[in-house]
Amino acid sequence: MLFSELSDGTIVTEEAYYSENKAFFESLPFHHRIKPIATKLAPKYPFDVAFDVIRHSGIVIGKTQCIAPEIIADATAAVDVKQGYALCSVLKADGFAITADKSLYKVLLDNNCETLLVSGKYIALNGYDCGFIGGASCVVEKLKTVVFFGNFEMHEDFLKIKGFIESRGYKIIYPKDMPLEDFGGIKII
Repeated sequence: MLFSELSDGTIVTEEAYYSENKAFFESLPFHHRIKPIATKLAPKYPFDVAFDVIRHSGIVIGKTQCIAPEIIADATAAVDVKQGYALCSVLKADGFAITADKSLYKVLLDNNCETLLVSGKYIALNGYDCGFIGGASCVVEKLKTVVFFGNFEMHEDFLKIKGFIESRGYKIIYPKDMPLEDFGGIKII
């Protein structure tokens, strides 16, 4: 929710966040790709979702009135949805997605993304009734692997999810000794 990668590989983030962590960012081997932008984030919804977008085939999907202008300008089109936590709500890999959000499911299908609709239960999120599958997972494209943050065998749609992912040539990794939990996701750069 603090970054978004543009089509040219530039990673945009909030100026204030960049300034607070400048020494760290400048120590990264890819620091030249990080660009602070004027978009301001705030701790409360919907002012925290400027970077929380799904990217698919050149388009961005999210709550368009909240998305950073640089992200919209980088897309061939922007699709507006009610769900501000669009990327959090979706496990998104190259060419496929998994979500419990029916409206995102429809938008993804309408934009030619193979998408699996699953139950929204069984994912913990501290302080909330349930978490999101995008926040409880990470896709490592270079290794064609999906990592779940916890024992996703406990999810009622485990077999359906497992079959969907494996049928697309991806492996699955997860620890069995902890519950499936939404930690906000991880973006591999």
